[in-house]
Amino acid sequence: MTLKQNIILLDSFILSLVIFTVDLQIELGVAGGVPYMACVLMCMWIPKKRAVLLMALICSVFTVFGYFFLEKTGFPWKAVANRCLALFAIWSTTVVCILKLRSYKHMQETSLLLKQANEELNQFADVVSHDIRAPLRAIRGYANFINEDLSEKLKGEVKQHLDGLMMSTSEAEDIVSGVLTLSRIENKEEFYLNTDIKQITEDVIKSYKNYKDVSINYPEKTICIHTIPILFKQVLMNLIQNGLKFNVKKKKIIDINWETVNESCITLSVKDNGIGIDKKFHQHIFTPFRRLHDAKEYEGMGMGMAIVKKAIVKLKGKISLESEKNKGCQFTITLPVDIRS
Repeated sequence: MTLKQNIILLDSFILSLVIFTVDLQIELGVAGGVPYMACVLMCMWIPKKRAVLLMALICSVFTVFGYFFLEKTGFPWKAVANRCLALFAIWSTTVVCILKLRSYKHMQETSLLLKQANEELNQFADVVSHDIRAPLRAIRGYANFINEDLSEKLKGEVKQHLDGLMMSTSEAEDIVSGVLTLSRIENKEEFYLNTDIKQITEDVIKSYKNYKDVSINYPEKTICIHTIPILFKQVLMNLIQNGLKFNVKKKKIIDINWETVNESCITLSVKDNGIGIDKKFHQHIFTPFRRLHDAKEYEGMGMGMAIVKKAIVKLKGKISLESEKNKGCQFTITLPVDIRS
């Protein structure tokens, strides 16, 4: 056992010794079983079955010795009955503790198996993604060579088939990239940093400043939270890209707002004036590869919101959607001020 566990066991023993000493001064009887139960419960912090059993045995011995060392008054059977009830209380608590420890051990083993399975799955995703990407890049490369070298000779259906081949390989590469990004979110290194939301927002929207048809608004005030900045940036980037992609207005507007709810959490909202989402599809948009529109209308593989959802869960937050068809979307995110708490 570790030093901490030994200290807990020693503290439990000292407490049981104090109870025994008090028992010698005043006849606790059945009431003595209650404080002894606390000694047994303390051993769950160790947590080992043998420690719980050892403490239960010590408490039982003290309970029995307490009976023999006391000066008997009244009917002996009453004192015996009280001591028996005290022993019953001690060992009932012991049985409950052991069952809880078994459950805890099973939960730890299950958690370890899930962690190992998740690691193996992520490794598999990395390997498969690399193995699939290589031939896809080769196919796209050869198709580009054919298109460049025979562009004047390719006409009609042959040209359409070649363009379709190039488009399909690009889509396949996007799917592989999306799966890889989704699998890697769980394994992002957890660098918890004091993050300035306004600064992150300004970094994300830099690339849109030269677009005359895009207007992105955000508050002057700022909020700092302790979070994983790389994931927070990815969430904000995906939400902005989503609001601009599914938007047919001449002036595309994104309104970003944030505010402090209380000492422990903040909200961040991203609102756009895009095409909106019908309420019956709200529950589907966070599902991987779930597209609400034809690929010819809007490009993409339906991975953006799935990545956002998984990143938000990793950040210990929640995300909700308010939207109607042709009335834009508003995504509201609730995040803890300190992810470590």
